[in-house]
Amino acid sequence: MILLSFPEFNQYSTPLLILIVQGYLLALLLFLRFRKKGREADLWLALLLMVQGFNSTSYIIGFMGWYDTFTNTKVNYFLISLYLALGPFIYLYVRSLTKPTQRWRIRDWWHLIPILTYVAYRILVWLYDKNQPGYWDQQNGAFETAIDMVYVDPFLSAAETISITAYLIASGVLFLRYRQRIHAYFSNTYRVELGWIRNFLVAYACLFVFQYVLLVIDTQIVSLHWTQRWWGHILSAVVILYVGFQGYYTNLEALYAKTLELDGHLPVPPAATTRDMNSGQPAETVDADLIERLEHYMVEKKPWLNPDLTLNDLAAELQISPGSLSQVINKGLQQRFNEYINNYRLQAVTQALREGAHQRMSLLGVALDCGFNSKATFNRVFRKQLGQTPSEFLGQLKYPPASEGKSIE
Repeated sequence: MILLSFPEFNQYSTPLLILIVQGYLLALLLFLRFRKKGREADLWLALLLMVQGFNSTSYIIGFMGWYDTFTNTKVNYFLISLYLALGPFIYLYVRSLTKPTQRWRIRDWWHLIPILTYVAYRILVWLYDKNQPGYWDQQNGAFETAIDMVYVDPFLSAAETISITAYLIASGVLFLRYRQRIHAYFSNTYRVELGWIRNFLVAYACLFVFQYVLLVIDTQIVSLHWTQRWWGHILSAVVILYVGFQGYYTNLEALYAKTLELDGHLPVPPAATTRDMNSGQPAETVDADLIERLEHYMVEKKPWLNPDLTLNDLAAELQISPGSLSQVINKGLQQRFNEYINNYRLQAVTQALREGAHQRMSLLGVALDCGFNSKATFNRVFRKQLGQTPSEFLGQLKYPPASEGKSIE
């Protein structure tokens, strides 16, 4: 009688199993939410977690003793690598958040052609090998051993690395371009700065860099023991849990609303580049009367007191087009919209602090009264513009500094 050693729960298999199962559960929750609310982002994130978890399954059962117990197993024909799908799913998830009005199109199937082609190839390999003599006498069949492992696997590894790298870069470009548009249209950007997408991309970038380093060491320097390669799998499982948990529980309602407003109603502004703003060259010629009209309106009407002020709102109040207003701010005043509005808010805060407002209310209360929407936004803008924290600024008030810019009264 043969005593099977599978499943073996040890220090290698157990952590992976626990994390991956939780990742599958989070993927299920995301899929159910997609069925309920119809947001593509939930679908792509669910598929990403499922594929990534599936990629780890063959290693989990290996650490649990499957291959030692069932030496002629055919599971390798089915637990195949789906890494060619990870890059597209990462990109489509980021795109669904930054461009929610852009639905799935026929041409988007091109993103999935590589993985679908590979899956079809693996089915053909299995069908060929299962009809060859001796198939059931060994773990891998003739084609799998002589062709796939020798020639296809190295090519597949290179293709996966190229695919993931290309899609991470493309996703990063989407994120950066969207953030630029956010800064060009919305005055308070704390809730819409896409910190979650940034962390999402950083997590996957770190994961794949780590796994690539392990691959290079294993193939080019020294063959790694399976317990050493385990670290790549456990990091992948941690990323699955982090991405699944944060992706499910991060409240993106405000982000979706702002993104839909941006995509559905606002044109792309002719935003000045950082080089333009820092070049020291004179501002591009724009209607001087319009600049004066804008500045006068900002001082008299104080629209910046509205924490949710957008470029569209201000343009409507001035009865001009958003494109014209963007041109005035970006090209004429050499600022981005959110920087321009927050400068007025910051001037109001510093003036209120000089007048002792902080003795009647908290610093955050002063900031909120002046149009900031959160402590984080206020602290970031304060430090960026004045090079010190609000507390440090208060500590210097016994030596009143020189007047800073135009009065906002």
